[in-house]
Amino acid sequence: MMPFIKGSYGFRPYHDAGQNNPLPAASADNRGAFLLCGSGRAFATTGDFQNDARNHCAATTVLNLLLLSGAARAPQPGTAAARDLFLRVHRYIGNGPVFRLAPKAARLFREEQIPLTSEALSPRQIRRSSERGGIAAYIAGELRRGNYCAVMVEAAVFAWHWVLVTGYKFQENGGTVLLVEDNWHRRGMQEYIPDKGSIVRGICVFHPLTPDK
Repeated sequence: MMPFIKGSYGFRPYHDAGQNNPLPAASADNRGAFLLCGSGRAFATTGDFQNDARNHCAATTVLNLLLLSGAARAPQPGTAAARDLFLRVHRYIGNGPVFRLAPKAARLFREEQIPLTSEALSPRQIRRSSERGGIAAYIAGELRRGNYCAVMVEAAVFAWHWVLVTGYKFQENGGTVLLVEDNWHRRGMQEYIPDKGSIVRGICVFHPLTPDK
């Protein structure tokens, strides 16, 4: 889903060093940011599938999650194989706006035998996390534990968008800035401060499954 006004979601370009860092623990690059392994690679964009779906940022987010996590063999974005995988993902996620991403993603993971689970945070949990240091700090903790996160942000009425979190960095004032893949650019993370420029309406946490689970 494209913004009604370009930049209205509060995203700002992050000029990263292109360094990938290993999971499960997030690692710092030489500029003090914490990047998930694979965050420097090219991602799929909604424009890749504009003839196949509409308002499909949620399905694109899940496709990029598979690329980032390595939980499923994700082909190079822009290829016919990537389109085929998107169509499989879209069959479960559907067109947007998608307000309940976690159960849709859980069904995809289960039926396609992808070693991930998904968990949604309720608005009450989001508010509680804000009281304990903010949504960005909560998500940073999930990344440090080896999990993945996506957030749904609202810029205006009928303007919702899902993005995949690929890392975070600290501000001089001690706050936390999320680094996100906005699904509009082939490569290039964006900085995002939750509830600044757009409101966080949903958080989906993805947990990798270990072989014994």
